[in-house]
Amino acid sequence: MSARPTAQPSPHAHEEARALARAAWERLRTARRTLERAQDAAVTAEADWRAARDRLRALDRVLAGCGHHLAKTEAPHADTH
Repeated sequence: MSARPTAQPSPHAHEEARALARAAWERLRTARRTLERAQDAAVTAEADWRAARDRLRALDRVLAGCGHHLAKTEAPHADTH
């Protein structure tokens, strides 16, 4: 077996590798900030959804009470029609 000549690294290979690593690191940092903003938005959306659900439940209780009150007040008048 004959030995193959090894490829000589480019004189700028180290600088190119550092530039690629720096660019990858910046993309990673940007992705992390984007993820953090998305997580914050999800927490806010969930809180908004819970608040809306609670308001709807309260409104449902009020409407149920109004319906009960109307049924009581309308019952005597139903016999006169």
